[in-house]
Amino acid sequence: MDNKGRVFVPACYRDQLVGKFYVSRTEEKCVKLYSKPEWDRFCARFENIPGDKNTKSSRFIFRYAYEVELDSSGRLLIPEKLRDHAEIKKDVVIIGRNNLAEIWDAELFDKYVENENRDEIMGYINDAGIPT
Repeated sequence: MDNKGRVFVPACYRDQLVGKFYVSRTEEKCVKLYSKPEWDRFCARFENIPGDKNTKSSRFIFRYAYEVELDSSGRLLIPEKLRDHAEIKKDVVIIGRNNLAEIWDAELFDKYVENENRDEIMGYINDAGIPT
């Protein structure tokens, strides 16, 4: 990440991020990155939450959601509030997760991975029938 808070997005992700897309915070210390179609699907799921619960849930999630786009150099400006939440300092890791991506501070992600139970995770993958 440069000193202005911009992150270079690898070409393999840029192809899916044409035009505007969205970033938001998560419960974990990372920033989620959504394509426009995936963001629309995510937002539509809130329609299933009734009344006041919808209002509270929407406010909680969407107050830290930002519409963004890549600059001409393929960089993404991560808003300061999201950088602070994710404790992103300089080096980042971008992790593709099916229909979205996560942006982590590299050091924080390494610590996160170290604390995970590898055997348990491999069990999830094997139970799903995914060859490794």
